[in-house]
Amino acid sequence: MPGEQLKYTVEVTGELLEGRSADEAKAAFCATFNVDATRADKYFQGRARVLQRHLDAKQANTYEQALRSVGLTSRRVPEQPEEPKKAPALELVAIESPAQASEPEQALMVCPKCQTTQPRAEQCGECGIFVKKYTPPIAAEASTPRARSAPAPAAADTAGPDEEPAAAAMVIDESPDSTNLPSIAAAAAAAVAGAVLWMLIAVNAGMEFGIVAWGIGGAVGIASVLLGGRGQANGILCGALALAAIMGGKYLTAEAMKNEVVDSLSQHMGASAEAVALYDELREDAQLYRELDGSDAALRHFLVTRSYSEADSENGVSEQEIAEFNEYDAPTLLWIDQEQPSFEQWQAQTVESIQDYSSADIIAADFGFLSALFVIFGIATAFRIGRGAVE
Repeated sequence: MPGEQLKYTVEVTGELLEGRSADEAKAAFCATFNVDATRADKYFQGRARVLQRHLDAKQANTYEQALRSVGLTSRRVPEQPEEPKKAPALELVAIESPAQASEPEQALMVCPKCQTTQPRAEQCGECGIFVKKYTPPIAAEASTPRARSAPAPAAADTAGPDEEPAAAAMVIDESPDSTNLPSIAAAAAAAVAGAVLWMLIAVNAGMEFGIVAWGIGGAVGIASVLLGGRGQANGILCGALALAAIMGGKYLTAEAMKNEVVDSLSQHMGASAEAVALYDELREDAQLYRELDGSDAALRHFLVTRSYSEADSENGVSEQEIAEFNEYDAPTLLWIDQEQPSFEQWQAQTVESIQDYSSADIIAADFGFLSALFVIFGIATAFRIGRGAVE
């Protein structure tokens, strides 16, 4: 109809404004919109929910201001105009007889919403609300300073003849979250498969690929959602399973590589000429290391001449090379110098030291910025998919 005012729906996006905490925003939301914490929680689950429908531009603006004041972002969605209702056809009505006129007048009521005087009934004939179920609109003045700065408007109830009106002038999406046993089992199975896949790729390629973490997160989330999992709790569970899968894959990779090194040493060390030459060289290194005068210059010279450093001169030896020598090589040289082990004893000790090396230390030594970044991507992907799309 020409000149008809455009109506809007105001939705809460579920995202907090920058600098606002969830607890603070939730308390302000309860005070401003006169709802309890349970109903308020539904607007803080990270997905969009309808707050109120059929608002004019001024009312929609007031709602958006109120949401900004409590720390929530919102959006305004234009509604399609309704088809105009046809006027009722005129009918001839019989004139009251004196007997009818003498009957008591029918009880009247005033609609608490549209203020229309009419015969008493359960439902208003003008605006369609159910009188007993109607709750007055949001008060213009709330109890907190934040609520008073941006009061929520009294908006028209949108319930039709066959619908119940929205409580507290709000329309709430009551769709439940779902975390069920099949979805959990599917996500866990995807996590186990992801950990094994991580290990197989890393061992065969000789290196780890961070992007695999992203794929694991996506697989865990999709597996859960396909079997009905959704919601905040389900998203958190998927994120935790993705983290376990990624770190489990790293652990399996470290163990596999250690076993590969041990097997290689067991097969090739034996009493071969190369192994004996290495044993003799280490004994000589142990003696030279014992004879050092303890100065930094002497240590640097030793590292260069005995090939414990990749530098060509003493000045080129890095602090990291010195630290790694002191942590890993120096104890071995001291043990050889003090114990004077036989070739067989040295061989057994070498294999044992590799087996005892902590897989956690291997993971930590290889865990850099890019590794952390892809782990975060994997967890975030699993959480977002497992939680379900924003409505």
